[in-house]
Formats: sequence, C-alpha cells, structure tokens
Amino acid sequence: KDLKELSPGIVPVSFQAQARAQLDMLFSDTRHKIWAGHLHDAKDSESVGYLHEWRWRIQLGAPIPPFLAANPVTGESMNGSYRNSATVAAYRHAVIEIDTLPLETQAAFWIGVIKKEMLPVRTLVYSGGKSIHGIIRLRDGESEWRNQWDTLIRCLATDRDPAYRIDAKCRDATRMTRFAGAKRADSGRIQELLWIHQ
Repeated sequence: KDLKELSPGIVPVSFQAQARAQLDMLFSDTRHKIWAGHLHDAKDSESVGYLHEWRWRIQLGAPIPPFLAANPVTGESMNGSYRNSATVAAYRHAVIEIDTLPLETQAAFWIGVIKKEMLPVRTLVYSGGKSIHGIIRLRDGESEWRNQWDTLIRCLATDRDPAYRIDAKCRDATRMTRFAGAKRADSGRIQELLWIHQ
C-alpha cells in the first residue's frame, strides 16, 4: 500500500490494465519487439511481439504470461532461442531483485531508494512470492549498460550486510522480470504492479 501511495504514475486497479501500463512504461519505443512467456518459452515464436500486439492480446483477455524480458528483442531466433544475448535489440533496463529479505523490508528498501532518488526506477512488481522486482533505467548501448551495471553491482551486490546484496544473476541483459497482472500457476497469487514512474 505504501509503495502504491508513493507512485507518481497511476497504478491501475485491474490486472489487465497493470500489464498494459508496465508494457507502456518499459517499451515506449515501438520499433522493437517484446518477449513474454513462461520459463521454457524462449524457443517459441509466439512469445515475441510488438507493443501493440501484446496490448491487443491482453485487451482480448488472453492469459498474461508470467515473465517479461526487461529489454526489447529483435524478434529473430538466434542459436535456437528468441531470448538470449544475441537477440537483445536495445540495452535499456536492468532487473533488481533482493529475495533474501522479508517482503516488508524489501518494500522499505525501495521506499528509501525512491524517496532519496538513488536509482532511476521505472516499475516495481510484487512477484506473487517472496520478492519485489524493480526495473531501473540504464544508459543505452551494450558497453554503457555493462559499465553502469558493474558500478551498481559494486555498490549493492557487495553490501556489507549480505542480506541486502542484489541477485548477481540480474547482470544478464536478457534477465526476465515478473509480468504485472499475471497469475502464478504454483500459488494462484497475482503478480501485482506496486509502483510506476510517471
């Protein structure tokens, strides 16, 4: 609730609208495609589409996939996959996840980050499980992205308190985040949008 109250952008009530809001925030450049699907859908061409195509699918009531690639993809299969380092079309975002802390502490961490404007946060989504996934904006370009990410890792992933270390696997530009509005198959919980940039 506190994160939603702090959100500069409107967090929609309906889960379908939350999914569309997340897409619009992360993929405003309509030249590139978006990957969304299940863990093992990287080889499925149906998991790739343009922004308007994904918005239309959701509008028509299609199930919202549980995962969303944080960066746009080319839409071409490389090495048998539509989601790998060779298919990243633009380096724009990074996923930040700290699942070693209780949810309340994670929420407090993000509230502090937002209030102090420590990171360029774009969206926060509750995973429906034990974590809050943050998407932050990084500089364009692969080398710039990696340099900025490495700096971030040095600050956060090496925190003196191990509990506050972010998941280093997030260093991958093809890292998936939770798609807002999706229903988890394992628990039936909804992956809820908590905060969105204006």
